[in-house]
Amino acid sequence: AAVLEAGRGGGALLASGFETYGQGREACVLAAGGTRVNPARGIAEGEDRFRMDGQQAFRVASRHLPRFLRRLLLKAGVGLDGLDCVIPHQASAQSLNHAIQNLLLGAERVVNIFARTGNQIAASIPTALDHAVRSGRLKRGDHALLIGTSAGISLGGAVVRF
Repeated sequence: AAVLEAGRGGGALLASGFETYGQGREACVLAAGGTRVNPARGIAEGEDRFRMDGQQAFRVASRHLPRFLRRLLLKAGVGLDGLDCVIPHQASAQSLNHAIQNLLLGAERVVNIFARTGNQIAASIPTALDHAVRSGRLKRGDHALLIGTSAGISLGGAVVRF
């Protein structure tokens, strides 16, 4: 996790959003946890705790991501060209390349640490954010887009001025 707070330097959370699309519910399934299937009691023979159809997850996320991104940037009052740094979830090299090309994010602005770290699941955005700050790619006053996907299929994002 990462905690961001407003400071004296003018940093601010300009917009955030989170949406879930039910048609992706079978694309990523965590079959254990909660009260339905308690891992302490075990799971049925042959049942996986986690299953994922990467192609279906990619299709559902790709269908909704452009509109989600437009709404988020409009809410923030920042255009795509006003983003200094894009910090995406690092799920796969293919998804990162697709986002760069199809969302017109600009490879020079996208923090891509996938080759070095692999898919860290929920830790990928905080890790990429730390990398962006430590490497000097994200500086005070810059506008950054933090954006990710998760099971469901869910999309979440924030536009932040650092």
